[in-house]
Amino acid sequence: MKWLKALLIFLVISASGSLKAQDIHFSMFTMSPLTLNPAFTGAYNGTFRIGGIYRSQWGSVITPYETPSFYVDAPIIQGFRSQDWVGIGGMLYQDEAGIAGITTGTYQLSASYHLGLNRSGTSVLTIGAQGGMTQRRIKAPGLLTFADEIENGMEGPDQNLVGFNVDPKANNSDGANSSYFDLNAGILFSQVLEKGTFNVGVGAMHLLTPDYSLIKKGAEDFRDLPIRINAHTELRMDIGEKWLVNPSFLFSSIGPANEANLQALAGRYFGENKDIALKLGPGYRFGDAVEVILGLDYKQFRAGISYDLNVSELREVTNMRGGFEIAVSYIARIYKEPQVTPIIFCPRL
Repeated sequence: MKWLKALLIFLVISASGSLKAQDIHFSMFTMSPLTLNPAFTGAYNGTFRIGGIYRSQWGSVITPYETPSFYVDAPIIQGFRSQDWVGIGGMLYQDEAGIAGITTGTYQLSASYHLGLNRSGTSVLTIGAQGGMTQRRIKAPGLLTFADEIENGMEGPDQNLVGFNVDPKANNSDGANSSYFDLNAGILFSQVLEKGTFNVGVGAMHLLTPDYSLIKKGAEDFRDLPIRINAHTELRMDIGEKWLVNPSFLFSSIGPANEANLQALAGRYFGENKDIALKLGPGYRFGDAVEVILGLDYKQFRAGISYDLNVSELREVTNMRGGFEIAVSYIARIYKEPQVTPIIFCPRL
């Protein structure tokens, strides 16, 4: 029965300690740069970039965990030196989980400074910052059952026992709400290689450790959101004229929970100018899931699809089914055509 599977999932997650530090994550983390590290803001060659990613998880078990995210960013002005520049951007996402509708939504603005380490611009060190508001809500808290209710004989939800923060001015007064200001920062090093690119960086999220609890004042547990650290790296390298490799790695830690994700994509170029690249490869989120990833690059357009198969203790209730993701991004390059004045050369005779 679905309610039994949901209860088993809750117990396994609680036992692992990850419920306290639950936070947004994507399998295709390289396709969601502004949720990974704010230093990625404006870290590309172009006029502006727009993209989005959508994840759906555990839809076969109970009401799915759904997370859509969108972002836009741009390098806007030159920095203090000719090889430096400043980037700005914005990002939003909404994460909804479970039958009770546990929802987290955020909108954040980011800025970055890209410091060219050489005049050719092949080595760049970037620092970035990001801030915005986050709101958490449980749409239907009456559908949740807690330990104190079980001890009370399963007599049904009791708001006095649960103790949710309820906004009396909200349209749905039964919902629980909280909101807080969030602050993130990051650093990134990027290198253009002879036949590829490489980057490595660290993002530090939730620097203010905000109070994100949906429980009323006086409850000391599950109050502050711990700082999250995202350490990541990616390499894209051409092998010969038609082939490429694109490995990436992410280690993420928040509170008592952490994850490591290793991906190894390989691809082939098509077209006379190598405008098309088709990529395919596996990924492994250690101790949790095996991933299959398919990607397509066409000029300034990128797209990806992934599916992960759960191999952790949850596999017995999820039937090894995990999450599906789809992501797209586009980099626009708008440049003025140079105006060349013709010169007529008249040699002397």
